[in-house]
Amino acid sequence: MGLKSLDLWQIHDLRTRQDIEEMEGSGGALRAFMEAKDAGLVRYLGVTGHHAPRILEHAVKSWPVDSVLMPINPAEAVLGGFLDRVMAVAKDRGLAIIGMKVLGGSHYISPEDGVTAELLLRFALSQEISTAIVGCRSAGEVQALAQVGREFHPLAAVGGEKAAGAVPAPGQETGVLPGSDLAGKALGQASRSEVIMYENAAGRGCVANPGFSRPGISCSGQ
Repeated sequence: MGLKSLDLWQIHDLRTRQDIEEMEGSGGALRAFMEAKDAGLVRYLGVTGHHAPRILEHAVKSWPVDSVLMPINPAEAVLGGFLDRVMAVAKDRGLAIIGMKVLGGSHYISPEDGVTAELLLRFALSQEISTAIVGCRSAGEVQALAQVGREFHPLAAVGGEKAAGAVPAPGQETGVLPGSDLAGKALGQASRSEVIMYENAAGRGCVANPGFSRPGISCSGQ
């Protein structure tokens, strides 16, 4: 590539305790990352996690990293883990927080329920992150999201609660599922969503989709 150094080198996609032990062990990759930074080959070190908040939290707490890349979307706000525990530790340490999976691979987009790509990006940018990396599937999507960035205004809280924790009444706009009555409807298609939100006679709530593989997944993030 003709580069003398990299701006950011990331330890990618930590998932298991074994990953942590191998990285931290004698001859593990973490030492190589640290040596590369000490030698001036890399300006900043980062760590990323897609599926296991508690594993990523350990790395953010314990490793000499400068940034963290993690999912930032409404499903994660309901599940817990990334947006509360990992983000809090990253903020305490002064790390750059990079959001990914903003659109959930487009699976969280549900125009018939008022959940648009633009609104999902607004949700992400309303969190305390440094920047967001958004995967797009068309030139039109790129243009629409760029417009959100140029004219950005954050999502407001509803009824004194954070938008990410509120379930909207019809016509309200929040950080989870804006402008939608959730009676019997999932976040996107149930078969493609990590968390299914519902409304029935017992009230509103959420359930984890058994089709997804995150260990211990639940609405409380345990």
